[in-house]
Amino acid sequence: MTEDPPFRSTYDNSKRRIPTNELCRSRTIELRFDQFGDRLRLLMRWTGFGEDGGGELEGMLRQPREVIEKTVREVIETWDEQVISYYQGERGEYPFENHFDVSRVIPVADQQNMRRRLAWKGTLLFRHLFQDGEKMAEISEVLVHALNTGQQRIRVRADMLSIPWAMLYTPTDSEADFYDPDADCDPLGFWGCRHLLEHVTERDAQFDSRLCRAGDRPLVGMNVDPRLDEDFPRARCVAPMIDFFREHARRTDVRSDWHSLARAYRNGQLEDEISYFGLHASSDGQGGSGPTKFELGDGEAVSESDLAGWLGGQRLGSGPVIFFNACKGGRLGSMYHPSFGKLLLGAGANCLVGPQVDVTPRFARDYAMEFFRLFFERGTRIGDVVHLLARRLLLDYANPLGLAISLYRGLDTHLAPAETLEVV
Repeated sequence: MTEDPPFRSTYDNSKRRIPTNELCRSRTIELRFDQFGDRLRLLMRWTGFGEDGGGELEGMLRQPREVIEKTVREVIETWDEQVISYYQGERGEYPFENHFDVSRVIPVADQQNMRRRLAWKGTLLFRHLFQDGEKMAEISEVLVHALNTGQQRIRVRADMLSIPWAMLYTPTDSEADFYDPDADCDPLGFWGCRHLLEHVTERDAQFDSRLCRAGDRPLVGMNVDPRLDEDFPRARCVAPMIDFFREHARRTDVRSDWHSLARAYRNGQLEDEISYFGLHASSDGQGGSGPTKFELGDGEAVSESDLAGWLGGQRLGSGPVIFFNACKGGRLGSMYHPSFGKLLLGAGANCLVGPQVDVTPRFARDYAMEFFRLFFERGTRIGDVVHLLARRLLLDYANPLGLAISLYRGLDTHLAPAETLEVV
């Protein structure tokens, strides 16, 4: 007798039974990049493949990793130029510095031009990653088809790359002239507007998608530089977030100097279930690719080596959600690889959320507040929040900056709902 077992997730990464299927979902597309000498190999799996034993698709990228990284920097520069630095002459302002919703501030023609230029760069990066190389034509064809069949849950494994996946663009209409300078582009072509995305690294056997399993509210640690509010008095982004977390969290610990951060992270004894960073960050490398340092309120630089020394090789026992809200120089890409973001994931952080471009203080504050308002509803998954905000900002507010937020691991991370609570 032949059985047809149901395809559903029953165990999480730690081999514990998942209490509810709805909150821990299988991924529909898996993309894995591996380094072979100076080349990158790509493996693709999709649930839409026929059940004929065909397995996965495999190809070899033509361009070396350095070219991919250069293209990423060009994409980021385009976002800085077209979005952050956009100047609205009639109003005499930089709209993204003053508004979360720019739909009535930026003329429609300028909105379309902005989306079009971002889409062109997103398509260029897509082609480098999925079209240019040996056996890549089939992968590109299948991937574009899969993306256009409906919303996908996409997991990317790429230990050697930091790619702004949500910024990638694939045209939704193959017949349209995508490079027509007068045509508008479909916003749903941006990966982050239509699909759920996560970038993962090595498997963590102790990962658990459930936070606060005892049913209480999360414990929040805020690692902040209060001087930001002095630098940007019209868009204060530190004090309002402290007030927000003190209202919504079980406890909020505020750290504004090097020594308090060192004590909190020492030997992995961090108690935070959410560790929030609101500060200035800087990178020494060209294009934001060098080692990242940041400062809290005392002006003392914190580096990757500081963090590694504090941890002392120990895991972060609380498995915190790490949320980066670093303004003017704090790109998550530069923090993630090869700097301290990757170190935190390797030390047991649940996931990382943060921007790939230099967001403005107003956007940093408003996005964080809306993000945590949604996430603090029990059972709401982080991946869904990132996707919902990217889509709402782009379609309703004409603000593409939601696509600049990346999620590293934790697509299904959530505050445990009442029906799954455990005695811990």
